[in-house]
Amino acid sequence: MVKPARTLELGELNVSKGTRTRLEKIDDVVRCGRIAAYSQGDSTDSPKWKSELVEALKEMGFIRPRTDFAKTFHVGALYGAIYGNAKGEFLTRIDQLSNEQYENFVGLSDEDIKSVLDSLCERLSSSKVFEVVCRHFGLRSDKREKPESIAQYFNTTKEDIRKIEARALKKLRYFNTLPAIFDAPSGYNDNVGKLMHELDELHKDPIFIKESEILAELRGMGSMPFRYFDETGKRLNLNGLIDFNPIESLELKPHIYNCLKRIGINTISDIVRCPECAWRRFRSLTPSGFEEVVARMHSAGYEDFSIDI
Repeated sequence: MVKPARTLELGELNVSKGTRTRLEKIDDVVRCGRIAAYSQGDSTDSPKWKSELVEALKEMGFIRPRTDFAKTFHVGALYGAIYGNAKGEFLTRIDQLSNEQYENFVGLSDEDIKSVLDSLCERLSSSKVFEVVCRHFGLRSDKREKPESIAQYFNTTKEDIRKIEARALKKLRYFNTLPAIFDAPSGYNDNVGKLMHELDELHKDPIFIKESEILAELRGMGSMPFRYFDETGKRLNLNGLIDFNPIESLELKPHIYNCLKRIGINTISDIVRCPECAWRRFRSLTPSGFEEVVARMHSAGYEDFSIDI
C-alpha cells in the first residue's frame, strides 16, 4: 500500500541541494511528485529536479508504481482530448484526486485498456498512426512521449508527428467509438434523470400535445400522392419545416439508404429535424455517406442543410 501523503521536511528527501532549493517554493511536494511521475515524458527529457523528486518519493513509498495506474490517467487524457473534457468528466491529471482518493484509487483493468487499444487499432488508418497515438498518450507504458522523441523513433520531424496526431484525434472524434470504461462523475446520472423528467413534463403541456396532433394529421396528408401548387403546399412538401416525402425520393446509394432506414430515418422531415449530436452517433455512416446525404438534400431544395460533424 502507498503511504498516506503528509507534509514532508525537505531534509527527509534524498535529493541534491539544487533540487531542494527548487522544492522550497512548492506547497505540496508529494502531490508535485505524483503529478510528475504520471505526466512527464521520457526521464531523459524531464527536468533533473523532477526526476530526483520522483525517485526520492518512490523510495519513501509515497508514489504508486503500478503501470496500470499510470495508464488510467493516460487513457483519461486521450478521452479528454477526444471528448473535449469541458466539464472535467475524465481523469486526466493526478492532481484531480485528493490524497485519500489517490491512496484508494483503483485503476482501469487490463481488459479495459485492451478494449481501448483494440478500438484505436480498428479505427486508425495505419500501424504508424496507431503507434504515434499510443506513444504520445503512454497507452502501453507508464510514461508519455513528447513529439520530439516520437519523431526520432520514426526518423521524421516533430511537426509531422503533430499533424499525424491531430488527424488521428479528428478521426476518433468523428467516429466516436471508444469504449465506455469510465464511471460517470458524481451527480451525472442524477442530472440526466432530472433533465429527462423536465422533458417529460414539458411534453405534457397542451401546446406540445396539440403540436403532436397537428403533425400526425399533416403526416397523413403529406403522404398522399398529390402535387401541391400553393404556398401552403410548398411549406408542407418543398422547402418548409415539414416534409414527409420518403427518403426514397432522394435516390440515395443503397448502402446509405439502408443505413438511414436502420436508424429510423424514413422521411425528409426526419433528416431535417435530426439534431447534430445524433448524427455523431450514426457510426455506420462514413464521411462520404454524410456528404452524399447533404448533396441529395441540396438537390431536393434544402440548400441551407448541412451536417457539421
